[in-house]
Amino acid sequence: MLNMDVSVTNPHGRPHQQSRWRSDEVIIIDDDVNVHIEIPDEPDVVEIPDDDDVELVSEGRPQVRNSEKLSRLFRAGGISPYWEKIDEDPTFAAKIGDVLELNRSGEYLQIKKLFIDATEYDVIVFCGVRFRKLTEMFPGFEGDDNEVIMLQDVFKDSTRSHQGLYLENFTFQDMKYPINKTTVIRFTNQLRADRYQRGRLTDYMPGATYSTAPFPVNHLVCRSRYTVYYDTICNALRPRKTEEVWANLSDEEVDPGSCVDDTLLRAQNREARGRSSEVLTDEITACDCFCGAGFASVGAKASGLKVATAFDINARAMETYRRNHSDVKRTLRMDFAEVLRRYGHRINEDVLMMSFPCQFFSPAHTNPGKLDDANEVLMFGLGDFLAATKPRVVVIEQTFGLHATKFRQHLMAVVAAFRNNDYSIRKAVINFAGLGEASKRRRLIIIGAAPGERLPPLPKQMFNIDFASTDPNLLPAVSVADRLQLVIGNAPDHLPFLRNANRSGHPYDPRTAKLGTITCGRSAKEPHNYHWSGLRFWTPHELKILQGAPPTFQLKGCQTDMLRQVGNAFPCIAAEQIYKEVVQSLRKTNAEDRNVGMSGSSPDVAIAV
Repeated sequence: MLNMDVSVTNPHGRPHQQSRWRSDEVIIIDDDVNVHIEIPDEPDVVEIPDDDDVELVSEGRPQVRNSEKLSRLFRAGGISPYWEKIDEDPTFAAKIGDVLELNRSGEYLQIKKLFIDATEYDVIVFCGVRFRKLTEMFPGFEGDDNEVIMLQDVFKDSTRSHQGLYLENFTFQDMKYPINKTTVIRFTNQLRADRYQRGRLTDYMPGATYSTAPFPVNHLVCRSRYTVYYDTICNALRPRKTEEVWANLSDEEVDPGSCVDDTLLRAQNREARGRSSEVLTDEITACDCFCGAGFASVGAKASGLKVATAFDINARAMETYRRNHSDVKRTLRMDFAEVLRRYGHRINEDVLMMSFPCQFFSPAHTNPGKLDDANEVLMFGLGDFLAATKPRVVVIEQTFGLHATKFRQHLMAVVAAFRNNDYSIRKAVINFAGLGEASKRRRLIIIGAAPGERLPPLPKQMFNIDFASTDPNLLPAVSVADRLQLVIGNAPDHLPFLRNANRSGHPYDPRTAKLGTITCGRSAKEPHNYHWSGLRFWTPHELKILQGAPPTFQLKGCQTDMLRQVGNAFPCIAAEQIYKEVVQSLRKTNAEDRNVGMSGSSPDVAIAV
């Protein structure tokens, strides 16, 4: 009989955390016992059919997905009742507040809690906040080599700490060796010094509001947070992102010695735009960029915005805009580059309403167009336009096709344009049917907020998406019949077009029907292009009402021009709901700034350096 003490050694010096037995256990091996193993002469043969639909390479995919699911469940699954809280790791003396580097490239963990997992042989669990170097996020992001961004994954079953943070769980196997506990993270809302993006707010700020002095080698700087919201619980097989937020840290979230009062940032932004910081009213002005026929301006005015400037390159669209928005002081028919060159520093409105041409990125775009190249690169000028105009809030409405994988570089270029100008942004795909539209129109919405400004929320869904959905907490879905009650029978954009719209389609009940996305054409292959009777196409008058415009809204040009104006429109009802959130956020901020002024305090002394 031979007794052996078996211990586990690791070539990297790491403690063995996942062992199912302890290293001090004794394994008894009896070499006097004869072990007989029978080997069959002919092993069983498993026949594999040679059908075309057999995919052998996918054999291991379920196991990989299941492994990812279990890993995510551990990291974001919260704190187990079988975990015992401790103050310090007994192996490396890591304690709460320490920053450890993870074995993922450029990622770090700041420890907030420490536990011993009694169900996994006393494995040490590090519960904390994850960070990633900004240079690892995307090549277009400007940032110092030592700048990191806080990462937050929020699932439906996620719980927040008392500090408002979502913590993740890790073990020693997730750490980079050798363990280094000398790293320190400094939290600040001081702006970065200029590097590539010229004309940023730092040109107009006191020197104490942005950082120029280098930090020690072991110091990391955090100015922002990246939060991803999912529509599932953390152990779902394929979680889907519903919203992404890149947000600057506020003056309440940073270290006392590296703080700039948000009131000062807002005041300097107003002065940089030529607006008095002493006179704050509830009037919020807007510039409608790529305004088209003016559907978005209709919704913006209904939300409380005062549209002061609008521009577009299309002559017929501008004719329609001027006919319906005679109160807008400055309407420009010119392209984006010319507006930037001639009027960039003269546009000082609070809100930019931007609907870049979307045809190139649309899933409905199947044939190349002559303007594809121009439309593709147009949004690359966003960074310079933000630097010139310095709006408080920006709202971009775009086709959800920009969210596709093949256009990821274009989308991240837009995100980088905001972030390189120090703007916080919120990004999500919204189905406008949930905001009261009679058509299922999915659009990508990006909201940006200047330094010091609150990031407005997206509007909450108010209506059921379709008639199969019966959520009692939402209003009934809006039908085609609900909108067509506003049709004027003898309207000039309705009656003359009836005789030219005769076609043969399939009838449907307008009281229980939702249209698909209204486009610029009249494809006979799409059922939603037909009137509910199935006997004709929709007239321009009916289409504009379905897009939320009032019946008195006048379209100019030929039938093709009218259809393009309606198909390219940012629906009025959805625009109103989105801009209501913007107006409420800005008015709330104005009220706070007025109170600061009336209390006698000056934002210029609110800097803590």
